[in-house]
Amino acid sequence: MMKSISNNLHKAFKSKRARAILLCLVSMFSLSAQTPRKDSGASGLPAVAPINVGDRVPEDFYTRQYKVYTNGKAITTDLKHLKGKLIILDFWASWCGMCLTQMPKGEKLSQQYADTLAMVLVNTKHRRDDLQKIKKTYSETLAQIGGSSLPTVYNDEYLISLFPHASIPRYVWISPRGTVLAITGHTFVNKEQIDNVIDLLRGQGNYE
Repeated sequence: MMKSISNNLHKAFKSKRARAILLCLVSMFSLSAQTPRKDSGASGLPAVAPINVGDRVPEDFYTRQYKVYTNGKAITTDLKHLKGKLIILDFWASWCGMCLTQMPKGEKLSQQYADTLAMVLVNTKHRRDDLQKIKKTYSETLAQIGGSSLPTVYNDEYLISLFPHASIPRYVWISPRGTVLAITGHTFVNKEQIDNVIDLLRGQGNYE
């Protein structure tokens, strides 16, 4: 699959900048291949099959109801309004120092690329953060260092089943058309990489 993706991108984009973008994405593909996979369904919920880089997210990814903490309120909502944007899912926990230190950067990028990018935090159930801990993290930590405007899915079991992993923070990049582009660590989440990915997506007609 890696070879096929690389060949298709190379044919479509022959400029030096496009080749640089391709190398960036290939690096991210390589990292994502190291992400551990596991079966789902142990909790009694319907099994959710993990998906990989190059796969499309299931339609349920957009239409299912998520518990979300945003703007100081806990709501239930879907992700249909994010279709057509580059989505970066940021898996985190309240006790993860590295996760928290990355959130001011994520907030700035989300604001800078508001028309094309959506940063969505994801706090999974097995990390043992309840809503009160999340509220406290937002009000006492993120309000001080930055990141409090970012919405977070909480009590999640679905997204962690789609994208199982061990270490956090973990970032899942999803194209405007729902293709998983990469699964990376925090060092890839920066302005240069986002510019590269958005340029590539525009070249493919993803924003048309």
